[in-house]
Amino acid sequence: MDSVNSMLTYTPYNLDKFKFDPKSKNSLIVVDSLAQAYAIGNSEFERITGFAKKHEFKVGTPLKVKSETDIRKLINNI
Repeated sequence: MDSVNSMLTYTPYNLDKFKFDPKSKNSLIVVDSLAQAYAIGNSEFERITGFAKKHEFKVGTPLKVKSETDIRKLINNI
């Protein structure tokens, strides 16, 4: 991981505000209401072309988050 940039909360009401720098190495960890985490690595961001208005990320099997250690494992494996 190059650096930690931010932690944001998105809901259906503000998801249209999501943005990223296509020139940077990007990653995203999504935690749902069941405390399941999904890691999205830079390769998924690289699939987004041009000025896409909509994109559906492909995610793998979720990790049940029980502690900070679980989140750290996800971060280190992106």
